[in-house]
Amino acid sequence: MKIKNLLLGLFSVLVLMSSCSQIFPPDIDSDEALDEVINALNEVDKDTYKIKYAKVTEKEKLSSEFGMLYISLQDMEGKEYSQNIFYNMPTDGGEIKEDLIQSKKKKDVKPLDIDAINKENIRKYIEEAKGMIPEGYSFKSMGGIEFNSDKEGNLIYKLTLNATEDGNSTKVQGRNIVTEYYEFTYDVDKDGNVTMKD
Repeated sequence: MKIKNLLLGLFSVLVLMSSCSQIFPPDIDSDEALDEVINALNEVDKDTYKIKYAKVTEKEKLSSEFGMLYISLQDMEGKEYSQNIFYNMPTDGGEIKEDLIQSKKKKDVKPLDIDAINKENIRKYIEEAKGMIPEGYSFKSMGGIEFNSDKEGNLIYKLTLNATEDGNSTKVQGRNIVTEYYEFTYDVDKDGNVTMKD
């Protein structure tokens, strides 16, 4: 009986662990999340669309968890489309919709170079950006990663990091505890130079 209970308990733990990975998304900069982004970008029909840029954002503010991947697309006639893919949903579940506002601009773009996305480099850029957070503030979460192209078609990034002010991040408002945070944005050029935006 003890062995049966032990096996049943072990089975319950395994089921709970596998279901938790679906309940709790990975962090934006994890291998799992970045693989999900790369797979979703590779599934776009390249004969129909060019990927202008993509942006992954956190599920909830200050969580760093993979929430949504937004993909901006342009068809061969210059019409603009977008696709939203939420974590743990089939990539074909994100319907491609025409972006009527952007379609009026009809600007030709260089397609995103998916093959140039390098997970280790992204994490290196994030660590460098964390080191640029001003004194008196502490890193709290990854707000987002944007994948884009420069005028020559080289892969570039925009990183959004959230930070709180040391010793002054939480305040009580009525019955609620509010966390004040600041967004710091960084550009990463084709050579991997990380620059904080004003």
